[in-house]
Amino acid sequence: TLAAAFVDQSPWAKQVVRIIPGTGESILEVPAGIDVGAFCILLSESGQFHYVVPDEWLVPADLPPDPLVAEEWHLPRIRTRAAEALLPLSTNIFVAVVDSGVQIDHPDLEANLRSGIRSVDDVQEQVLLGPNVVEDVNGHGTIVAGVIAAVSGNGIGVEGTAPMLQVMPVRCTDRSDGLARLSDVLLGVRAAAERGAVVVSVSDSGGDNLAVET
Repeated sequence: TLAAAFVDQSPWAKQVVRIIPGTGESILEVPAGIDVGAFCILLSESGQFHYVVPDEWLVPADLPPDPLVAEEWHLPRIRTRAAEALLPLSTNIFVAVVDSGVQIDHPDLEANLRSGIRSVDDVQEQVLLGPNVVEDVNGHGTIVAGVIAAVSGNGIGVEGTAPMLQVMPVRCTDRSDGLARLSDVLLGVRAAAERGAVVVSVSDSGGDNLAVET
């Protein structure tokens, strides 16, 4: 591809550890003894890249400490029932949750989960490799999925803001603290969109740059 040919001709080709096929973005390893910021400036000034940004660690966004969220006062306030009435009873719309994974046997989520993927370094399919591909390693992703699509009317837990929808888990980290590389998050977002996700949820903080906008 053009991106690969371009990288091969670059003096920084030896630093490339991964190329994102869909966008031509290159993930480079910072040489020993060089500050990340200084290396970004060096690459930017070379004129060989459209943009250069650090592959940052993203921190899971804060969530309410009580998973019941004060008895879910927000649901009537944002008129979820009225929104639900606008959708057909049988809908194929699903939301991708790019996060720490989802507890796939959670009693308030299991019925609303579809097969997911893992996007750490590469895309791995749950349908091929089994449930451990998307099993939650931190807990954050399960909470986010519950806020979105916890099953309604089953007599347990909470009700999601859109319980008529399904969730596609996209695990973008293997770390128990939930930290995820920006490149792995973006890989998960793009892979989810390619698989038909109409909405993609990313509840992280710490990344705001051109790579997010591609």
